[in-house]
Amino acid sequence: MKFSLGMVVAAGILLSGCSKSSDDVKKSEKPAKPPLAKLNIIDIEKGTGDILKKNDRATVFYRGELADGTVFESNYGKTAAAFVVADHQVIDGWVQGLQGMRVGGKRRLEIPFGLAYGVNGSGKIPPKADLYFEVQLSGVEKAEDQGKVIVTAIKDGSGLFIKAGDKVTVHSVFKLSSGRLIQDSHKKGGPYTFTVGNEDEIIASVDAAVRKMQEGGKYEVKLPPGLGPQKGIPDATPSDTWIVELEILKVVRV
Repeated sequence: MKFSLGMVVAAGILLSGCSKSSDDVKKSEKPAKPPLAKLNIIDIEKGTGDILKKNDRATVFYRGELADGTVFESNYGKTAAAFVVADHQVIDGWVQGLQGMRVGGKRRLEIPFGLAYGVNGSGKIPPKADLYFEVQLSGVEKAEDQGKVIVTAIKDGSGLFIKAGDKVTVHSVFKLSSGRLIQDSHKKGGPYTFTVGNEDEIIASVDAAVRKMQEGGKYEVKLPPGLGPQKGIPDATPSDTWIVELEILKVVRV
């Protein structure tokens, strides 16, 4: 079996990302708000995690309304949206309005049409429509870390350094960057043993990561979009960043 989120093996779920939004437009009976003259940023809750900067990758939940209160899009209760906060990636109101948020924070953005979809609108967005968003920031991947597998030692080991061909037994915890727990072998499934370098037992990104580890150690591995599990987990998509904790219980050199 591959060591992959999204696969159920004896040890439990071990490794395998564009969000979906409702197509329903919820009409409102409220009177329309007056036109916006500028971008307004209101912090509803201040987060305590990493600060979001331009060109970072953000993971968010959000709800968007028109000036009359009509909800045109929301992903609350669904899959988080992930995108790079950069020009031409999202609307200007988001590029300007999301910077400075901390993970765990919630912000209201009141965006004039010139920083949204302009005079022509787009899809469900009418021409010259000011937009009102509530945005909750659940994850940040720094610009300099995008595309990299990052290994951080939580506890240093004292035994063998892992190399190709070793049989390695681990306890594992797998989460999405949003914090949603996918699998914890301490609670279900127990330890898992795999052979380093065997593509039928371990996916490439984790295989590369464990070669930086030592018996007896505990490590956090951040898997960027595209290098984590690709299938089998409800509401997980190729755009997700995965956080993996590996506790190296035993290394057998064959």
